[in-house]
Amino acid sequence: MIKTDKALLQKSLALTKEVKTFGATIGIPSTKTLSRIADKKTMRCLACFYVQQRYTIGVHPDIVVVGTFNLTEDQLKPLGTWCTNTHSIYYRPVPVFASSRAPAPISFAFARTSIRRQAEVILHEDLHFIIPGEESLVTPLGCLAGRAFFQHQGDKTRTAQMNHYIQQTRIISQELNCCAEELKKLFFEVLFHGNQKSFVQEKALLLIRKYPHFHKKRFRRAMWGQNEKMFLEAKISHDLMYYRHFDRIISLYEKVGDLKTLIAELKQAPEKDEATDHFLDELEKKYERPTEQ
Repeated sequence: MIKTDKALLQKSLALTKEVKTFGATIGIPSTKTLSRIADKKTMRCLACFYVQQRYTIGVHPDIVVVGTFNLTEDQLKPLGTWCTNTHSIYYRPVPVFASSRAPAPISFAFARTSIRRQAEVILHEDLHFIIPGEESLVTPLGCLAGRAFFQHQGDKTRTAQMNHYIQQTRIISQELNCCAEELKKLFFEVLFHGNQKSFVQEKALLLIRKYPHFHKKRFRRAMWGQNEKMFLEAKISHDLMYYRHFDRIISLYEKVGDLKTLIAELKQAPEKDEATDHFLDELEKKYERPTEQ
């Protein structure tokens, strides 16, 4: 291991300690995830396969198959070529994950990412231990907590970066939700009216391109050599799992006005995804500001 790698890992470990200490002040408990440096024995990466029935869209994929490997993210990239007539499959390696049994250590890949990204991921993974239910609640909270950390540090540059990222991701979330609704209507034509499947698939890909932020920054990102026709339904369902409520949670934060309070509220979120919308409806009513006369 060269000196620069050692220094990078130590720098990432020091950042983790700072971020976790701050997280505790806003109600995010410090966990063992990303609390130590990886070695050959602890170098783990998840290989995740998201499976969705053809011509259907879900708020999360129908099936998620996960394997744990003592390999790096780059070594797992070649796994990403899959094909089936009945199901859409999207694959991605996940080098950082929350687990009470085998918490992810700090890898070279993680240490090489931006400081902005590291802070967000550290807080995201710790949030998994207190926020039940959907990834799409944890994802925006991790971004808000990351921004709050940089504000606390007086780091104006990274605070601005987080602001930009949050605003861009709000747009992606909005486009994703609209795109998913249009795709459901399109696929209805296949399932109930027997329209030509090949024609509908091409039409679906054209439809996705109507949403430029989502298409460029999410749908076409991190393809790992996969064919977009093969992963279409699974990729949309995967992204809904992470970003369906992103815009809504940021809007809710703006109403609540305090991140620690919002985290405490979302700790009461239901375990079942289908109950989340009603839960958020009630929270929005609770913090609705009276309209000015």
